Amino acid sequence: MNIFHETNMKSIIEFIFGLTIFILSIRLLSSYMENNLSNKIKNILTHFTYKKFNGLIIGILITIIVQSSSLVIVLVIILAHSNVLDIKKALPIVLGSNIGTTFTGQITAFNVESILPIIILSGLILYLYSTNNKYRLAGSFILCISFIFIGIELMGSSLYKVTSSNYILKNIGYVYDSKINSILFGSFFSALIHSSSTSIVLLQLISEKEIIPLLSSIYILFGLNIGTSIDAIIAGISTNNYGRRIALFHLLFNMLGVIIFFYLGNLLKDLVLILSPYNISRQIANAHTIFNITIVILIFPFIDYISDTLNPKKLGS
Repeated sequence: MNIFHETNMKSIIEFIFGLTIFILSIRLLSSYMENNLSNKIKNILTHFTYKKFNGLIIGILITIIVQSSSLVIVLVIILAHSNVLDIKKALPIVLGSNIGTTFTGQITAFNVESILPIIILSGLILYLYSTNNKYRLAGSFILCISFIFIGIELMGSSLYKVTSSNYILKNIGYVYDSKINSILFGSFFSALIHSSSTSIVLLQLISEKEIIPLLSSIYILFGLNIGTSIDAIIAGISTNNYGRRIALFHLLFNMLGVIIFFYLGNLLKDLVLILSPYNISRQIANAHTIFNITIVILIFPFIDYISDTLNPKKLGS
């Protein structure tokens, strides 16, 4: 069966439409939160991060709220570039952001298809008929989340038809025939679409169709973590030494995580199978969460030493 068969083309169009809705909903949610909360976020980042644990928690919470770790890390880089935030305060926020970004995968692992109309209706009522800005903001948040799930449903319903073609089934094996290939594929894919959230959801959908084995999905997941550093790297290039070193830390953090877990993939697979034996989307989400939390736990005790090492003043830059 040719991948460009008429039936497949309809499914591909449906998939692209669903992907577009999903990405636009994520971006709209992120933009709406940034426009309404940007000043508050900047104040929180600069005034409540005097303790490194505070910075970690704030990084988690803000990333969950704005639904974009890239946005939070780029904002941290800009604040460091402007000398508003020093490296010692910035790095815990980056670590927290890496945990907060796993929230999307956990949410999308739920099956909300049956109650989705109720969620959309409640969002519309809050947005259209409320005169209170806080309620309107809540309505916008609910509507964006609803459209995220609509995008996921459209992608999921079309994905099986496309990926059942002989062409796809014949060539998909190259992605997971080795750990390195899986990691490289994940890295390039995440860097290409500039969204770890979208990458994780697509990986969940593909894994649900049993196109890629769980273990290979976990190694692709490792690669996604590396690829998502691209936005921080791009932002860091155009800033001073402070911004560049924060971007470098974000990249090295993700790469170190992959190095540590490279030979622990089977252990992680067994663990997520125990935690959620019948829900592969949850298995992917849990693998992502466990991966990021573990690396943060390992690095966090050394954050002061790392901050001093990366400080341009102490390096004589």
